[in-house]
Amino acid sequence: MEQRLISDIVRLCRERHFKLGTQQPPHFNAVACFQARAIMLQFPEKFDSEIADNDYVEMLEMCVHHLTRKNCPAQETIQLQINGHAEVCKESNGLAFEVEQRKQVLEKIMQEIVQIKVLDMRETYTTVLALHSRILDYVIESSRHLEQVLLLDTVSEVEIRVALGSVFPQAGLLYWIDLPEIEKKLQVKELADIIPGIRVHNKLMEKGGSSLQLPFEVFKAEIEPLGKRVMEEMQKVNEKAKFCTQAIKSHIDALGMHHVLIQRLRDELAFNLQAFAILETLQFVLNDKLSLVTDIHDKCSEHLKAVCDMIGSRKCVPNELVFPEFQAVGKLQRLISEEVKILKSYSRASMLLLSNVSHPSFQCTPTGLANLSTPGGLAKLDVLIMYTTFLTMELYTVDWLENDHLFAETPDTFLTAAENVVRKMPQLVQILSLHRKSTFSSLSIAKVLEVVSESFPCDFGTQTYAAEQHRLGQETFAKRMPELTNKEINKNQTLTSYFRRESCSQVWLLKEKHTQTPYNKGTKVARWGRHMQGLRGAPTCRFEMLEIKFEV
Repeated sequence: MEQRLISDIVRLCRERHFKLGTQQPPHFNAVACFQARAIMLQFPEKFDSEIADNDYVEMLEMCVHHLTRKNCPAQETIQLQINGHAEVCKESNGLAFEVEQRKQVLEKIMQEIVQIKVLDMRETYTTVLALHSRILDYVIESSRHLEQVLLLDTVSEVEIRVALGSVFPQAGLLYWIDLPEIEKKLQVKELADIIPGIRVHNKLMEKGGSSLQLPFEVFKAEIEPLGKRVMEEMQKVNEKAKFCTQAIKSHIDALGMHHVLIQRLRDELAFNLQAFAILETLQFVLNDKLSLVTDIHDKCSEHLKAVCDMIGSRKCVPNELVFPEFQAVGKLQRLISEEVKILKSYSRASMLLLSNVSHPSFQCTPTGLANLSTPGGLAKLDVLIMYTTFLTMELYTVDWLENDHLFAETPDTFLTAAENVVRKMPQLVQILSLHRKSTFSSLSIAKVLEVVSESFPCDFGTQTYAAEQHRLGQETFAKRMPELTNKEINKNQTLTSYFRRESCSQVWLLKEKHTQTPYNKGTKVARWGRHMQGLRGAPTCRFEMLEIKFEV
């Protein structure tokens, strides 16, 4: 029922946007679902689970009316809330999928490494070369993800090959093959951490690593412009919120609570407060990430300093002393690299959010309005400015704020009035964190995104009725990925394979005369030949002349 409702709303809004010459905003399915649930919550008696056809049509018109309104701060607030949550969920899922793919690639190489054995003594050298090549592939793949590049350049591959040869020469591979499988995996993983540590040390000592870009440098280059822009937008939004508050306090006594200008300023204030809350949360996350990465970098610097003190001017240092330090440096660099990936996902997710905050689709109220003190000046603006509101606020009263004893005597009445106000203004649900309550839990954006993430049947405008598609879950898909990648397709699958599908989706050719494929039938010509039977053989053999007919 809900999927059908969302599909109809999206289709009608698409037609309305086409007529108006506008485009649908991003994540419109989630916005439509939120709007439908908000109307159901506002009118629970009319729009229940068993809704009548007339009420269904009326509900569609209400949803389409709200979703296609122009210059509406309240609707823009809902769009801002959903865009922020949806982009974060999309980037989180993409990052998790990327991590799972990386684990599968490394695990596949690891399985090939531990399965290499010497089956024939005559092929020992070839086996050792193949084993060294796969270990090098594992280290290169691990370093590729560490440096966050699609392909390493030739200089980096040469540095990795030289570092691997110095740490683990090919001469020791012949004895290494006989180790247990668990020990092999542990040592290969240690190599994948030690070699990046060696490269970082060489870069610090200016003995190599010219092509190596340290993750901490990438992190600083990524977080500084993002944090600067977030701070600038926070300051702008804070100034707008102060202006809206000052304008409301200046003119609410003269105009009244239900004046269209006061309601407009109220909706703009809600948008600015929501934008400031989201930006402030993002700023806190960036500060925490910067503090965490800085601490990791300091620990890495301590280990590098310890290595430099151990080596000094010595030409030979025991492996037992420096390898643990190199391994610690490699692990810390890997942690910073993971934080860089998370930061880049935040940066991609915040692009749409910052765009909505800096360039809202509604026209902001002029800032000079707060300086007007006479009701006559405001009356002139009523003619020039066509303000619109999302829903009127009928049950709002300042008596509850001025008299604390009223709330102490009858708190249920106040809470009921506040609940009715929020039902009419669903953009306040996220601002006041009321989606955690059971009454407004249906307006939780996380639950809305779960609904719209499922596959939707097509609308009737396409004249195609498709069944629901079966999609594997994230964990199930990750587990079955190795199995699916080893599958081979059937050679009989060609461009015309759709002729051999099930009957419900069978493609049938047209039967008109001008499209009918003719069948050409020719006349078979008979050819005659002669054959001499018994020409050679025993004296008793009888000779005969035979005539043979061939049909070609």
